[in-house]
Amino acid sequence: MPGFARLVAYMTWRRLLELVRYKTNLLFGLISPLIWSAAFLLLVPIYSMSDISTSIGTTNYGAYLLLGLSMISLQSIALWDGANNFNWELTTGLIDYSFSSPISKYAYIEAVIISDALISVLVYDLPFLLIAFYLSRSTISAIGFVLGMSAYGLSVLALSQMGVTFSALTLQYKNVSNLFEFINMAFQFLTGMIIPLQVLPLFVRDASAFIPLTFGMDLSRHYILFSSTVFPIWLEWSALVVQLLVMGALSVAAFNFVESSSRKNGLHYVRTRNATVH
Repeated sequence: MPGFARLVAYMTWRRLLELVRYKTNLLFGLISPLIWSAAFLLLVPIYSMSDISTSIGTTNYGAYLLLGLSMISLQSIALWDGANNFNWELTTGLIDYSFSSPISKYAYIEAVIISDALISVLVYDLPFLLIAFYLSRSTISAIGFVLGMSAYGLSVLALSQMGVTFSALTLQYKNVSNLFEFINMAFQFLTGMIIPLQVLPLFVRDASAFIPLTFGMDLSRHYILFSSTVFPIWLEWSALVVQLLVMGALSVAAFNFVESSSRKNGLHYVRTRNATVH
């Protein structure tokens, strides 16, 4: 575990150095969350006119929306950053170096996801969260903050296990970008990020129970805003932990299979690509 923590720290430091190096990119990265926050807050009058407070248990629509918005980039990172990293290594030819290093490949790709998530929270998502916390200052408490952010982080961690599995698919099938796009869009509509699940059809709520982000977002909103939850609180916590364990086991199994296959048969990515060019 100390070795894994060092790996995450090194990767996070490297990404911070990359951000600082490209200042224009960093500047607009910092501005974009503020613009998105303003755009999402424009939806507050629509929520007010719809009078959905009885369904979601709060009239603090601004904080409700911003807590959901802060999850969008983290969802993308948890699901796709590992796969994107492998795509980059396949393109540059670094994949052989990664697979010849003594570091666990599962730990390596999980460290990539966690470091990018930390950067996202510190640099890009913090404005969403700070504005949401400010708007909910009348309801938020210390214990509510701890419980809400614990559920928030646990759901992202569970989702990252799915991201590790997608990384394995990238190595096995090379290009699964259309699958990624389909899942990304589905997750944003099935987790209540923008449209509360309480006002959607029952089958949508049932489908949302298979996505860990649903419970993390729902619980964080509940503890910070005192909003009502889609499912019983004990069930959401239990399901979140079970999903973390199950998805973790599946991701380890998928990655071990791909790694074992690669060691036995070779990756052939770079060699095949070069052979096609010549």
